[in-house]
Amino acid sequence: MKIKKDHIFTVFIIAILISPYLLAFLNAPQLNFKLDRSWAWPLVAGLKQASLSALVSLLFGALLASSLFSCRTQKSYGRIKMILLAPNFIPPLFIILSVMSLSGALSISHQGLTWVVVTHSLMNGGLVAVALSSYFLQNVKKSWEVARVLGANPFDRLVRLWVPMMLPVLKQNFVLVFALCLVSFSIPLVIGGASVTSLEVHIFQLIRSEGNWGLALSYSLIQSVLVLFLAYLLWRLDPPQENALSQDSIVSGLPRGLIFLSFIPLLLLAGIWIFDSLTQALTLFGDNLFQSFVLSPLFLDAAINSGLIFLFVFLMQIFFSMGVLSGGRTSPLEAFFQGYLAPSVAVLGFTMSMLPGEGEIWLLIKSSICFSLLTFPLLFRWQVLSTWKDLSAQLQVARSLGASGSVLFWEISWPQLKGAVLQMSLVAAVWSLGDFAVTSFFFSGGKTMALIIVDLLNKYRMEWASFLSFLLFIFGLLTFYAFQRIFTHVRD
Repeated sequence: MKIKKDHIFTVFIIAILISPYLLAFLNAPQLNFKLDRSWAWPLVAGLKQASLSALVSLLFGALLASSLFSCRTQKSYGRIKMILLAPNFIPPLFIILSVMSLSGALSISHQGLTWVVVTHSLMNGGLVAVALSSYFLQNVKKSWEVARVLGANPFDRLVRLWVPMMLPVLKQNFVLVFALCLVSFSIPLVIGGASVTSLEVHIFQLIRSEGNWGLALSYSLIQSVLVLFLAYLLWRLDPPQENALSQDSIVSGLPRGLIFLSFIPLLLLAGIWIFDSLTQALTLFGDNLFQSFVLSPLFLDAAINSGLIFLFVFLMQIFFSMGVLSGGRTSPLEAFFQGYLAPSVAVLGFTMSMLPGEGEIWLLIKSSICFSLLTFPLLFRWQVLSTWKDLSAQLQVARSLGASGSVLFWEISWPQLKGAVLQMSLVAAVWSLGDFAVTSFFFSGGKTMALIIVDLLNKYRMEWASFLSFLLFIFGLLTFYAFQRIFTHVRD
């Protein structure tokens, strides 16, 4: 009976996370549509973009992995790992401004498929590098060293040993990055230009510009089936579990200077933009028009709204996590989180905007729910799921001794997972500060700081937008640091 209850709860949780699709089909004002000969073009364009992004990310990640192989201690390995993963935690708005600054420094246009692929590769290359290095050090390195001692040349070791033994993690990371890029929205929307480089952008255009819900939901259904298929592949391609790396496993013969490769994504995605923002700040301090804008009621209202969304998202992530953890871990639920990345941004945004509630506070709440549904599956997988797996033995023993569900949650799961839950909730809240895609479905004009920055970009106020985004970025970092300090006491 207990197993049946757990599976019922699993179905309930999954139903909540995919509910926007159900609501979209129930509330869509028009479902009739006609397919023309060009219906497959957005799908082909989206698949092309995702494939190129995943392939380049894989190649770039293999190069970045050498920075981890050049580490000599676990401490330096951990630092370089965090540097490589940092681009994944930068909100899309800041990444877009960085790309615009980088393209401006090169005096070329910042739009086009090439820039989308480059941006996705810079964001996901570090993620691939960490996965490749961990797998190599734990599963391949001993065989690699034996082959080297026996006299195998580097080419033979690469072709006959490295590629066959690394194939499981290579395939898994290609599928993971492909899925991430397939559902990408903000970056293709701004950087992609006139050509559609993701299905998300095309779905957004169909609903907002044409009101063609039928065709938009059809594309969304195709995308959902693809994502679920990719989720199944990720589950099937899951390589062996990672164990803690020993000191001996980290040491390699690569030069220490390769460590500096790890800084490339972060420098390109933030360094040039930060330098431009600081340079422009010197001129803005004497700009009376800019000072009047910052002191205006519109700016203050946007700052308050962004703060409220930050708080709502933080609390909702904790609430969602507690709900999932209290229901108990099951194989179907684990498989779902292992591959389910996020619902369609366009369908999610338009569906939540149709729910009851018209006041500004209701719009803030709906925007926060929308953003939480969008980010929770991915963050839960990244920061909580693996630790939750490690508790299986403890939970099984406690359950066999007759422990109730509340005891399992409050005495075992929550004390050991609350640190990871609080951290993932904080990451989502910091992401919400730079979100403009979700909030644009609920607000028009500069109702949040991110929307003000986008509005300034549309008005060709690049210097204002860069400086305000830099201040928002610094605020996010300081908030993250302050909360982390608080969390150290909470964990104790």
